[in-house]
Amino acid sequence: MNIHQLMAFKAVLESEYNIVNWSPSYDQLQKMYDEVVGSPASREKRDIYHVIQTIYGDKIQVMIFEGLDTSTTSTLLARASAAIKENGNGKEM
Repeated sequence: MNIHQLMAFKAVLESEYNIVNWSPSYDQLQKMYDEVVGSPASREKRDIYHVIQTIYGDKIQVMIFEGLDTSTTSTLLARASAAIKENGNGKEM
């Protein structure tokens, strides 16, 4: 993936998880993307968040507005894919 696609993916993660403070590297973002894309649509968002935390390896500051979101990964995957296609040439790695 190119830098613009990775930054678009980062923006989707920040929006989906209400992340307000973190600085992942491009390599970490690529690993996170690979994890999301490789996940079944039925995987819960909180499971993906734990993977993101593990890959990042540092504190992630989030803003909590409501109760636990137990939706599946399908929404996250759809938004991430759309953002990446908008910010690149449509080719994915």
